[in-house]
Amino acid sequence: MVEIEEVSELEAAAIAASASSSSSSAEDHHIHRWRYDVFLSFRGKDIRKTFIDHLYSALERSGIYTFKDDERLETGESISPALLKAIEESSFAVVVFSKNYASSQWCLDELVKIMECSSKSPKGQTVIPIFYDVKPSDVREQEGHFGEMFRKHDSDMIQIWRKTLTDAANLSGLELDKTVDGHESKFIYRIVQKIWSKLPFKLQLEDEVLVGMKSRIEEVTLLLGEESNVVRTVGIWGLSGIGKSTLAKAVYGQIKDQFEVAYFLDEVGEASKKDGLRSLQQHLLSETLGVKDLHIANNMAGIALMKTRLRSRRVLLVLDDVDSSEQLEALAGSHEWFGSGSRIIITTRDRKLLVEHNEVQIHDASLLDYVEATKLFRWKAFNNMCPAEDFEKLSLEVIEYCGRLPLALKVLGSTLHGENLDFWKALLEKLRKVGPDGNILKKLKIGYDGLEESVQNTFLDIACFFEGREKEHVTRILDSFDFYPGHSIPILVHRSLIHCSGDWVYMHQLIREMGRHTVRQNFPREPGKYSRLWDTSDIEHVLTRNTGTKNIEGILLDPKLMLWDIRKREYTIEMGTKAFRKMAKLRLLEIHYTHIPKGPDYLPNELRWIDWDEYPSNYLPTTFEADNLVGLRLHRSGLRQLWEGRTSLFQLRKCQKTTRSLVLAPIWGLTSLTSLDLTDCNLLEGAIPSGLGSLFSLEELCLGGNNFENLPSLNQLSQLAQLELNRCKMLRELPELPSSLNKLFANDCASLRVSADRFAMCKMEYGWFQDCKKLLDYGESEILANTLLQQKLLQSGHLLNSFPIIENIVLPGRVIPECFCNHTFMGDSVLLKLPRTSTGRVVIPKSYIFFVILEVINKVKSCNLSKVREISGHIFLRPLGMQYDSCNTGVGVELTLTKASDDPSRLSIRKKAIFLRNTGNLTCQEHTIMGFEVYYDHSLYNACEKSRYKPSEIEVVMRPLSPDTVVVKKWGIRLQFNDDYEEVTDY
Repeated sequence: MVEIEEVSELEAAAIAASASSSSSSAEDHHIHRWRYDVFLSFRGKDIRKTFIDHLYSALERSGIYTFKDDERLETGESISPALLKAIEESSFAVVVFSKNYASSQWCLDELVKIMECSSKSPKGQTVIPIFYDVKPSDVREQEGHFGEMFRKHDSDMIQIWRKTLTDAANLSGLELDKTVDGHESKFIYRIVQKIWSKLPFKLQLEDEVLVGMKSRIEEVTLLLGEESNVVRTVGIWGLSGIGKSTLAKAVYGQIKDQFEVAYFLDEVGEASKKDGLRSLQQHLLSETLGVKDLHIANNMAGIALMKTRLRSRRVLLVLDDVDSSEQLEALAGSHEWFGSGSRIIITTRDRKLLVEHNEVQIHDASLLDYVEATKLFRWKAFNNMCPAEDFEKLSLEVIEYCGRLPLALKVLGSTLHGENLDFWKALLEKLRKVGPDGNILKKLKIGYDGLEESVQNTFLDIACFFEGREKEHVTRILDSFDFYPGHSIPILVHRSLIHCSGDWVYMHQLIREMGRHTVRQNFPREPGKYSRLWDTSDIEHVLTRNTGTKNIEGILLDPKLMLWDIRKREYTIEMGTKAFRKMAKLRLLEIHYTHIPKGPDYLPNELRWIDWDEYPSNYLPTTFEADNLVGLRLHRSGLRQLWEGRTSLFQLRKCQKTTRSLVLAPIWGLTSLTSLDLTDCNLLEGAIPSGLGSLFSLEELCLGGNNFENLPSLNQLSQLAQLELNRCKMLRELPELPSSLNKLFANDCASLRVSADRFAMCKMEYGWFQDCKKLLDYGESEILANTLLQQKLLQSGHLLNSFPIIENIVLPGRVIPECFCNHTFMGDSVLLKLPRTSTGRVVIPKSYIFFVILEVINKVKSCNLSKVREISGHIFLRPLGMQYDSCNTGVGVELTLTKASDDPSRLSIRKKAIFLRNTGNLTCQEHTIMGFEVYYDHSLYNACEKSRYKPSEIEVVMRPLSPDTVVVKKWGIRLQFNDDYEEVTDY
């Protein structure tokens, strides 16, 4: 007897795979080619009610559609024609040779037809011979009992039958006696497995559903590994609609036949909310164990059952769209639940779930590239054909709108399929004004709906106001709203709703549109009731018609963001003076590049952050009680006096004011202020407000473009990290500086003289003194360079184990500092031999100090000096070869580590960087600049550590970015090593 439980594993796998991929185009294609998956050929009297009955049942329950002559014939059809047609319409023919098979003329004629279809059919029919209690040689040579039955025939077909039997027996098949020791249940399992692995159920890579998936499938398969003795979990993480489920199904389809049990559990998050986790456990165990009507009392009982019943099985389990740790704990809580060689694949929008769950290797699902996105859209919109010329441009606009997101490409491609040009144009216009298609929004909004309120508010603020801004700035503003960005931003990143690249916050454009749609959805066409306003036309409607309400929490008015060309025409709004009176909950107000003739007579007291360019009034409204104000920026405004006798600004953390004439009252009591920007306020000697030294929380102070000669001591500002004094042409000397200061920008301070002892307690990372002529005239530049360089040499040993750090100092000067006297070069490049320890081991540097003296040969007379000044306060490391404007006065540095010349496998590791970019305002006179940069970086060191061979030399190349404007007069480099390498510390 065949034990049904032995085949239930494969049956469950087949059912799951069939269910999970039944909608794919590959399967549809298969259905159109074949009516049946398998045709069973056998001698009925021998095995119909035993072996064939169990085999047929196993095939059927595995989702393999099988023809058996007494089961699939319709009433009224004659047997012979229907039988021949069934053979022709079957993908596989399973011929079961038993002892008495050859005694049936019917069976032999059937076999002839099968072999003809196999050899002549362009469809590629496959024949699988099964030898049941008979040897393949007996069938091939017609010997033994099988031969005796065959020789009883007296027919003209003898020779044809004989050749057919020989050909069939020569095919690759399965023999009961030599497979799994003759156990019928295991033998049936092998037969079904062999057929299943060859059926075209696997999603094909050329199908539209898998456009762009080939490399992604390979990456996930590589993470899954091939080890047969370990359990491994791989998580596929990414935003909604990016193709996580499609990728998981494709991988599942390719490898499922390698496992005893394979199951794809779809939409876990939604199903668990609807039916509960216990229902999911019951469904999973029922299918994988082949037990119908399985009842589980509770989640813990389900976990116990999974541990005991699956731990000896090699399982492939896919948990699709998981959104909580409880779901993972209930369905795949531990690797110990599953047998050796098992694989678990999890798809989710929440990276944190994967990080916290066992040992999970994570695949970051990526957007399609442009070529892939174009191909997928054409599949849907044009049946993979090139569009007509009229549609080509519109197609590119749709693809751009979709942001290479597969879900959007499929939905919009299907919507536009077969439609005329006018429909395409109308839909594009609607998308731009109203937002994404409802089906797209529904899918994208799933990740938002599960967030707690403060995280939802953070998401909506970023979607409406802050996408594409600097992370530190966004964090500071959100913190002022008590949204706890240190908590909420990482959650949004983990949930794939935003991503942080470098120091900036970004969001996929359709995710952003989903957020904005969420703000608008309850009050369509009533912008005065939105919680956030960002659209220029909506804001103009509200401010000019006084339709604002208490719902409004934030306003960002920036016509540039709405593609308004401010260079051609100034954007103007005739705002009423009472426009803000009804906005009691307004906490954010930003207005940029907009002319508003008359200022407001009222501002809500709930305001936390005001950023208003060209504020039109001389004063803030007298009724404005700024108790909650945290950030204030009034760039190029007409404000004459910021506050008068007001001491209630205890929450103010950032204040930036730029105007031609500003009267500042004492600023005692602003204990929360972290940033104060008084650039270009025409502050004269003595105009610095009293109480500056009491701003104990101040981290950033900007006083550039003013005309004072001296500054009060700043050494009490224990949190001050950055001081900007650019263009303070009357400033004579630096004030006393706090030890916390690490960035000082004092460019173009013509009267400035600097004593090196001012920096005795500072750990300077950036120090810029370009165009400070008196530093050069009095020889102070070289002294200052020596002092700061010595500091760097002392500090570098403590930073060798840090992440890459870039520090630089720029000064006017012509002399190389003393500590570089043995490390100075005149040519373009130098090849340095690396030192060795007493044991002969090569020592690899972990940091580098470059020193460069440049000569500016001002051949470019049309430089945009304002553009150079705008970015002169920053140094960036960038790859060489990037395009820069003609004003560059920087130098490119290239490091190449090489091995000994006798080493056949030369190691070439290149590190390219831009050093001293835009170091000065180009004037009509030639001048020189000197500067140095300390670069702590592990990349070269780590590459060498992982390499089989150690380098013996380091080649350093100095290249001007623009040889027409810059000449490298002298340059030097010091390689810094770990402190414990005493033998090479003076290298």
